[in-house]
Amino acid sequence: MATLASEQDLEIECTPIGWALGAEIKGVDISAPLNSEQIGAIRSALLKHKVLIFRGCPMTPDEQIRFTKYFGELPDLPFNKRWMHPEFTNEVYVVTNKPKADGAIPETVNTGRWWHFDQNFMPQPAMGRVLHCVEAPALGGTTMFANQELAYELLSDGYKRIVEGLRPVYDIVSSAIARLSNRKPMSQEEIDRTPSSAHPCVRTHPETGKRSLFFDKSTCERFEGLTLEESAGIIAFLHQHTTQPTLTYRHMWKPGDTLFWDNRCATHYAPPDYDVGNLHDPRNWRTMHGTTIAGDTPVLRPIS
Repeated sequence: MATLASEQDLEIECTPIGWALGAEIKGVDISAPLNSEQIGAIRSALLKHKVLIFRGCPMTPDEQIRFTKYFGELPDLPFNKRWMHPEFTNEVYVVTNKPKADGAIPETVNTGRWWHFDQNFMPQPAMGRVLHCVEAPALGGTTMFANQELAYELLSDGYKRIVEGLRPVYDIVSSAIARLSNRKPMSQEEIDRTPSSAHPCVRTHPETGKRSLFFDKSTCERFEGLTLEESAGIIAFLHQHTTQPTLTYRHMWKPGDTLFWDNRCATHYAPPDYDVGNLHDPRNWRTMHGTTIAGDTPVLRPIS
């Protein structure tokens, strides 16, 4: 357990809870205003552990927005507009399986059912995300995370050279997500504002300088310069490699939990590990409030 002293002689405790990634933070109330030392300690912990867990701290959307802004700007999210909070339509998106008043199941019931980086299909994917649990199933409803710095380190030198020359093409419009997520079709405005993007398969972290794999198959069907058939084998191997249990931490949610993760080097996945066939039972309801931190353009820099 690491102890980080703040300006006011408070102690922030940072305790790893997963071998590959993940740490629980205690000694700070993230629903309240933070000082520069507390913000710096949290940022340092994020860079080291990739996923930070703050337990038992209910937050209003306003408080969540304030916490998120300590670490960067909140970007415009063209593809998320239909799922934004009714009172915070530009900042907070809502992921829920809770039936609507007319009994209809929300579109977000299957959100995150695939390993992915957030917004990898955008020119500048998210730097990070803050997810706050409002409601959680009595059993299950977890979120899994995988360390992509470690995934890169575990590759052979030969395969590192291969992937360092690849650029996955991410396209949410034509991907399996669009076909299989049971959502209404994207509007023309959403399509126009969500172009495909190609990024390096290996990126350099802009703050730590470490390399990580920046690949997921959720919206990738090929690599730049390769055909679908030529890409298929590489995609299959990288998907298996980047999601292996060795790389992961699995979080069991409770209301009031908040997770903050580094989207530049950690993927995540929300498996259907609860009674998804009985969503009219309140014991299976799952509601999350999410905020996003704007990121930069992924690049692969030479090793100095």
